[in-house]
Amino acid sequence: MDKILLVTAFTPSENAAAEKNTKLMLRDLCKSFDVDLVYFKYEYNKVYVNEAENIRVKKIIHNSKFFKYKNVAMRPMIHPYFSVRYRRSIQKFLNSLISESQYKAIILDHSQVFLYGKYLKIRVHKILIAHDVMAQRTARSKNSVMAWFCRWSERKVLNQKNAVVSTFNQKDVELIKSYYDKNAILCLNYIDERIIHYKRTSIDDSYVFFGNWKRPDNYEGALWFFKNVAPLIKEKTNIKVIGKGFPIEKMKLTNPLVHVDFLGFVDDPYPIIANCRAELSPLFSGAGIKVKVIESLASGTPVVGTEITFEGFDSKYRDFMFEANTPETFYYGMLQCSKSLNQREDFKQMFIKDYQSLTIPKYIESLKYR
Repeated sequence: MDKILLVTAFTPSENAAAEKNTKLMLRDLCKSFDVDLVYFKYEYNKVYVNEAENIRVKKIIHNSKFFKYKNVAMRPMIHPYFSVRYRRSIQKFLNSLISESQYKAIILDHSQVFLYGKYLKIRVHKILIAHDVMAQRTARSKNSVMAWFCRWSERKVLNQKNAVVSTFNQKDVELIKSYYDKNAILCLNYIDERIIHYKRTSIDDSYVFFGNWKRPDNYEGALWFFKNVAPLIKEKTNIKVIGKGFPIEKMKLTNPLVHVDFLGFVDDPYPIIANCRAELSPLFSGAGIKVKVIESLASGTPVVGTEITFEGFDSKYRDFMFEANTPETFYYGMLQCSKSLNQREDFKQMFIKDYQSLTIPKYIESLKYR
């Protein structure tokens, strides 16, 4: 088998959308390639357990707030988004690893590790997986200086020899072309096999919030809903919140008609998502395509969200995407999102077919050794 090297900024796991996509990508890569893996790990992360004999963990890089601040301080001329994982000792290790092995390609997964690609000494194909266009994220902040700094830094790290940028949606492909005059390729997110194989038999009368509640864009949107939309609800409504760490103490819920179940972490959330009336996802910040929306649509479940929620999705999915940017229209979207079992199953099959068509392994197979 050909060999590739994967360097990822987080531990492959089920804990969050991006980490899960990496784990699913590893499963796919090892079907066609021997994979050497280097990943960053916080103390609270569980160690990644190899799922195949041809995945070899070459190094686990222990991360902490101390290292993050030190890394940023050591490279003040680059935005923290791109320097926060960079250490010269790791760069030296990667160069040594590459000099000892013949890799067909090197995958740098997440913007935080792109900088390593600029200083690799061996000529080899590099794939930079951009989960977000970071300049778009900072452009939505009020700090115009940091927004400019981020865009300047992103241009610098993307401008690498022998490198292609891969992103998850057409909007980000177009943004990268517009911002940096660089052509990117489209390789879509992976969909959990549990979603693909789950057979829905009924629809219950509940709504679902699903997300990584450590992220401000997630919990701020949910808190906005409970403060502004929940008071408008005029009928008994059940809402399930999936995920650890939801800031219950900040939530203001005064409508007795609204009942909320906080389920915390759920091993397999997809039956809950597939059987609910709709997923609720109001977002007012962030960038890139939203994996929780992909997973909901792949389950055949409608989503009620804001304009930012649906960035990067093709308009052909609009029958299952109810866009609402005010409390009143959001509540209206909740009332209008009912779909039959047959409608959901037809949509699910169409959506999954789209998202199984383009993958990183297929792109690597088309490459020739340098």
